[in-house]
This record gives sequence, C-alpha cells and structure tokens, in this order.
Amino acid sequence: MKHTDPIRRIHLRTSGGIGIPLEGTVDVDALSPTLARRVQKALNPKQLARIARRPKAPLMTDQIAYEVILSDAQHQTTSYTVLESQADEELLELLDELMAQIIEAKRQARKSVKKQEDDEPPGPDIPPAPSDNALPAPDLEDDTGHAQDP
Repeated sequence: MKHTDPIRRIHLRTSGGIGIPLEGTVDVDALSPTLARRVQKALNPKQLARIARRPKAPLMTDQIAYEVILSDAQHQTTSYTVLESQADEELLELLDELMAQIIEAKRQARKSVKKQEDDEPPGPDIPPAPSDNALPAPDLEDDTGHAQDP
C-alpha cells in the first residue's frame, strides 16, 4: 500500500489490557465524512510507521496493543502494531471510536439475526413422545366392580 493511497478498510485487533481481545473491520466509506477524514489523516501508513517506531514504555501495566491493518482500493494491505504507550491521546481516541463502531455493528447484526429467528414461522406441531408414565393405568376391576386378580 502506498502512503498516498486512500484507506478503504481498517481491520483492528486489540490484545493486552484487561484481557478481553476485540477484533473487527470498518469500511471507511461507511463512516461519517468527519470521521473518515480523521481516519485518513491519523491512520495513514507514514504516520502509523512513525508512531510504531516510538520507544515503548517499559513498565506500563495492562497496556493495550492495537494491531491496525489498512487496506486500499486495490486490496493492498499494510499492518502496524501500536502500543498504548506509543500513541498520543488523539490516536487512542480515534482507535477507541472505531472499535466502538465495530462493537455496535456486531450488536446490530446479532439483533437482526434474533429478529429473523423470531419472525420465522414455527415448524410443524409434533406431539411429544409418550413416556412410560403417560400410559393409562390398567383397569383392575371387572364389570361387577370387584377387583380382578392380575
């Protein structure tokens, strides 16, 4: 991917932190124009390469690592790993905002699947299989009302 090619897709993956990895893909064309401009500016390959070369903080507990995979219109990809300690506040906010959009898209997809399941017509009614307890008790009296010997 060339430094001048516009970013079309971003795949984000987090690790570290509190131990809950997150992952997903964002289509830049689906973002608001303001957010898309922020993405093109902050996540361009030249900028990310510079940030990824910054020194790492030696003792940052629960540090999050962001793997950022950028794709252009020709499906050329470039991957960067940026640690929380290397990124400035503006970049961290942007990555968190993109991850929030990924999470919301996953939530909406789950709702859509659930709604489709709820809207499906029920299958044919199949009566439950009889159990041993469901059998009628044998008639132990004869026609005169006296008990019969089994």
